[in-house]
Amino acid sequence: RRLRTTRSMIAVAATLAGTAHLLDMDDAIVSGPASLAGTTAPFRLHDLPNCVVSLRPRANTVTLNVADVAQVDDETGLGHHVLQATASLQPLWVASGGPNGKSYVEVDGIDEFLKAAAFTWNQPEHVFVVVMPSASNDTSGTLWDGNATNGMRCYISGINTLLYAGAGGGMALTKNGWRRIAAVYNGASSQMYTDQGNSGAFNAGANNSGGLTLGSVGGAGDYDDCRISEFVGFSAEVTGNALTLANWYLATEYSL
Repeated sequence: RRLRTTRSMIAVAATLAGTAHLLDMDDAIVSGPASLAGTTAPFRLHDLPNCVVSLRPRANTVTLNVADVAQVDDETGLGHHVLQATASLQPLWVASGGPNGKSYVEVDGIDEFLKAAAFTWNQPEHVFVVVMPSASNDTSGTLWDGNATNGMRCYISGINTLLYAGAGGGMALTKNGWRRIAAVYNGASSQMYTDQGNSGAFNAGANNSGGLTLGSVGGAGDYDDCRISEFVGFSAEVTGNALTLANWYLATEYSL
């Protein structure tokens, strides 16, 4: 009988040598980095320490209003679900056709968004997101933010994708397809790294997230017509073997 991977198992596995064999979300065996030991599955990013929110809009984690999303469940067990009670503001759920065939939510860039109730989430904050930003070069289209505006914002500005939490920086990012973005909000040590490269360190400011908003600034507005297939956040920077495992999982699960 297979046992579910636990945080302690991951912590131990990441320090051992050997060939890893993890099961993906569909329970198919896949090979992991040779520096990681074998673990049992299904493995999810919230199996790593310090995870405060884990959102994957799958058939068993979404509450639908016909075809639109009323809620995406937080899989950490902490109850940080993202919601939209107003029917006209609910984004679309698409069951397949995302990266590696996965499902996703699609906000319209006009007025749709999802938002969690406020919760404690302070810097350093580390997020991993599988997203297709708007193909247009928006001037302020927001992919995600914290509970209040500019608490933990990521937005489009021309050819650049920027982080902002009282100050800002980022990098140019091709927006005509699915992207894998990781962002660290940690004052002057903030950075963004993607499947297209690394921004290097910059000052994103000292604001704290205090929650999560998808597709809009925390106070509603500056919307982006983006698609999101996974969003996972941590209350500490993910480093070392844990970061290797996180990046391998995202690359394997989404073919990015």
